[in-house]
Amino acid sequence: MGLTTITNGSLADATVVNNNFDYLNGRITDTAASIGTHDAQISSQIETLDSRLTSSISTINATITNQVSTINATMTNLMSSNGLYVTTSFNTSTGEWYREYFSNSSKTTRVFLEQGGTYEATSGDAAKNNYNLVFQKKFSNNKFHFQRSVQIVADTGDISNRYVMYNNKKYDYVEESPSLGIQSYVVLDIAPYTTSHYFTWYACGI
Repeated sequence: MGLTTITNGSLADATVVNNNFDYLNGRITDTAASIGTHDAQISSQIETLDSRLTSSISTINATITNQVSTINATMTNLMSSNGLYVTTSFNTSTGEWYREYFSNSSKTTRVFLEQGGTYEATSGDAAKNNYNLVFQKKFSNNKFHFQRSVQIVADTGDISNRYVMYNNKKYDYVEESPSLGIQSYVVLDIAPYTTSHYFTWYACGI
């Protein structure tokens, strides 16, 4: 039953008026019930979304935690194998330097050592045979690499006026020296000052 139209200025029958009120009341009740149903559906959907978001966030957090653990493990392995904890020293007076690579932050486990320097002769120096070139840091075994540059004279002028000479280079590692330690220097021959003012050297190993 719908609303009954009451003509303007006419006397409305009580039954008609009551029926109209009953109809409106029924519509209001139905609308309120419908709104309640929609509210419940929306609340249910919000709970579902919240649950899914919580689950997704937990999954993402777990994934991130696993990835961080993997990255940390990878970095630890890289540090252990490549020695990413480094100590570097350079002597500005002598030009000697060294760099030590360690696998732990406390720098107790060395995985690589490199060092170098420049030998400078003094005017009037004679040739030096079996000269001990002492390292700043000793190597832990005799498997280290050592090399030196050609010996150079450059009294005047630019690089085009320089000339180089090789001496009879002889070098070898010396083991178990009581005064200097194991693998802590090499023995080599050095040309006199007249033919060699200086040379550079480099060594690396463990």
